[in-house]
Amino acid sequence: PKAKDIFSVGVIAKIIQTLKLPDGTLKVLIEATKKVKLEKIIENDGFFQASVTDIEDIVVNDIETKALVKSVISLFTEYTKYTA
Repeated sequence: PKAKDIFSVGVIAKIIQTLKLPDGTLKVLIEATKKVKLEKIIENDGFFQASVTDIEDIVVNDIETKALVKSVISLFTEYTKYTA
């Protein structure tokens, strides 16, 4: 990818586990630790370095938001049954 192909918002993540599959592909389990906004990107000899700022979570505890979160978790759980 080129610098212009990188999203301006993303996550800092920690690699939890890697698994090489028989077909040669690599399956990687990651855990996102925080959301960030890209401020500056520098291309360096085949890789990128970036300056980022943290994006604070907005906590909303109303009934509608809780119902949407429950729905998303349920849909994601269902999705993982077919992709794992």
